[in-house]
Amino acid sequence: MVGKDYVDFIILSLKCSDIFIPILSENYFDSKFCMIELGFAYSYLYLHNKSDEYILPFAIPPVKKFAALSHSPLQNLQVGELCDKNDVHGFLNYLREKKCQIRRE
Repeated sequence: MVGKDYVDFIILSLKCSDIFIPILSENYFDSKFCMIELGFAYSYLYLHNKSDEYILPFAIPPVKKFAALSHSPLQNLQVGELCDKNDVHGFLNYLREKKCQIRRE
């Protein structure tokens, strides 16, 4: 949001979100703001007792899923891959199911 305090915007967005989906690319790791957002999401996950499925990271080539979050506090999270259209369809189906599950809760 133009003109908004970025930290306040991230916190408000996390409060309003049921899931956080970082798409891990080479550019993602080069972005200070993306890394700040990932750190906030990690903190928010634990401070607000969100479910284990609050952060759903996905890697896109050339980033490899097994190495995407290594050497970070999130290294134990399973990372998905978005390498081809089957991966993308699976990801979209998962989001559709997750949305239905959240509505029932």
